[in-house]
Amino acid sequence: MDLRSLKLHLIDRHVRLVLVDATGEHGCDLEGERYERVEAAAAPLLAAIESQLGGACHLALRAISIDPIARVVRVSLEDRQARRFDGAEYERLTGGLAQLARVAVNEARPRNPNFRGTPSDAGFWQDVYATRHDGFELGRAAPPLERWFAAHPPAGLTVLNVGCGRGHDARMLARLGGDVVAVDFVPEVIAEAQALAVRDGVRVDFRVRDLFQLPNDPERYALSVEHCAFCAIDPARREEYVRVITELLSPGATWVGLFWSHGRPGGPPFTISRPDLERLLAPHFIIDHLEVPADSVALRHTQELLLSCHKR
Repeated sequence: MDLRSLKLHLIDRHVRLVLVDATGEHGCDLEGERYERVEAAAAPLLAAIESQLGGACHLALRAISIDPIARVVRVSLEDRQARRFDGAEYERLTGGLAQLARVAVNEARPRNPNFRGTPSDAGFWQDVYATRHDGFELGRAAPPLERWFAAHPPAGLTVLNVGCGRGHDARMLARLGGDVVAVDFVPEVIAEAQALAVRDGVRVDFRVRDLFQLPNDPERYALSVEHCAFCAIDPARREEYVRVITELLSPGATWVGLFWSHGRPGGPPFTISRPDLERLLAPHFIIDHLEVPADSVALRHTQELLLSCHKR
């Protein structure tokens, strides 16, 4: 799930969200106790805005409108004046904005039902996708990966995209010239991914495959790309996962991944710390780049690790 816009109406005491998930974009209004919890979470953002306004009192603020895609915050004041924060001013607000966004989206998100089995079972993920409870869904390629591959296009490379879901990252890689094989072990989501690729006129070889069985296939790849696959698997299988990716890559090939590092217990998504990621990769890969990306979606601000490494 991704946040497209949020408007906090402080005078009328309600929140209007526009979210995107597996069903597309849709609006959601929060009032009453749900509004109160969101307003409480907004306190750091309100304080930061008031500071940038020169110490204006809280009552001077009527509404705050946030566009995390355009990276703009607009503020309405009691005297009907408006103020816009973008560029460096927006960046100074991102900490409070992320806290507000996470609480607001959590209030709007349906509670997960009980799914069959464990994250190692296809049935578990069939239930997730069928009930549209896949909170991984952004409705687009992940911004840090878009930025990375704009600077390092995969043109002419054989690319493996594991745990591809609806194929947003896979289509981005193909548009940039990659020869992309994208896999997921849920037939229904692969069918959705294929339909989206046809809609966009993009060629991707989508396959229904269990990633842990991929070493049995004959292909080997120059580049592996992942986003939300590692954080979806049982953490007990992470060393096995790294060995699989190692086997699937040609000598000297590259692995680029966007990993969730939210620090919360449980999952999926399961968290991974930077030291643990470095430890897991060390026997098989040399890390070329590892950062906390500044351009994560608002709900994942400071909670992702962008990695590029190559096979030893």
